[in-house]
Amino acid sequence: FPVTISTGAAGSRSGSTKDSRSLPASPRQPTYVKLDTFTVNLPPNRVSRELGAQYLQTDIFLRVLDMTVYDKIKEFLPVVQDRIITVLSLRPGEQLKTVGVKDIIGKEIALVVNSIVEPQLTAIYVLQQQPSRADLRHLVRIGAMPKDAAETVQTTQVAIEAAAQFWRIGETDLPVHGVLFKSFVLK
Repeated sequence: FPVTISTGAAGSRSGSTKDSRSLPASPRQPTYVKLDTFTVNLPPNRVSRELGAQYLQTDIFLRVLDMTVYDKIKEFLPVVQDRIITVLSLRPGEQLKTVGVKDIIGKEIALVVNSIVEPQLTAIYVLQQQPSRADLRHLVRIGAMPKDAAETVQTTQVAIEAAAQFWRIGETDLPVHGVLFKSFVLK
């Protein structure tokens, strides 16, 4: 199976002589989901047309809330993989070499996976960010928002106001907390 799980816990304290009630509570250990290696063709640009086709190969870990998120990712794995491929293949190789692009791609991947695992919660979170119409179109393009979100401006504005007024959802409330790249090779 292409997904493996590991937790940040290094081991137990079985050799400790202290009473466990006197130990301070440890923070929740992160859970990581390792996905298969992704290899995607990149869209051409002026430079890549001269050099030939370019592709990106990357290994991705998702930092998730808990094992229930892993189960949902496993259940929807083909959709998750398809949306990640979409995100990875949008930018020409020239853009992938710029500083900060991996952070942007990581946030987009987290957003699309969250939209699969918890679509309503993710939609509320996105609307709270008060995205522009162009941002909404991009989110629709990568599959993080429903297709009609960018077209129904009046409904979207009402939803944005409701999301801002009634809910306070942060990134840590979403099931996927982060994306880590083990490798990010552009060829």
